Amino acid sequence: KALARVALADGDYPAALARAKTALEGNTLIGMRLAQVELLAIAGEASLAMGNGEATGHFDAMAAIAQALVCPPMLAQARFGQAASRPYERGADLAAEARAIMEAWVDRLTPDGRTAFLAYPERKRVLEGNYIGFSLPLRNRQSGRETGPLGLRPGFRATGEL
Repeated sequence: KALARVALADGDYPAALARAKTALEGNTLIGMRLAQVELLAIAGEASLAMGNGEATGHFDAMAAIAQALVCPPMLAQARFGQAASRPYERGADLAAEARAIMEAWVDRLTPDGRTAFLAYPERKRVLEGNYIGFSLPLRNRQSGRETGPLGLRPGFRATGEL
């Protein structure tokens, strides 16, 4: 899990995804459900960054386990990932749910606890709410261009007309 997280932090998304999947197999085999949730989050984020189409499955599995474990922060992250991995109009309600869950959790923390908890970017981004920006493959996020998940401008149709 640590190697997958380091690869993700370094921006090596293919390595992060491969390491998360390998670790996920082992953790699933021995029943480490919380570790599975964290690995699915890494796999989902790497998949979004690469634009490979696998993110929805990772975030859906993450949400199911987080819900079964009654782990609100991880459920919020999963809902946010689900929002980012779906068409924008279908993601809005999931992003709002994610933010409400995270706000309720953060409100319970002391100021120092809140600072420590929100030091993780994946938690902070849920509160910021920009699921559309999170959904863009990394090459599009870095360019600052307004593009969709497939690198197409919003409103672009197969005919090439706007």
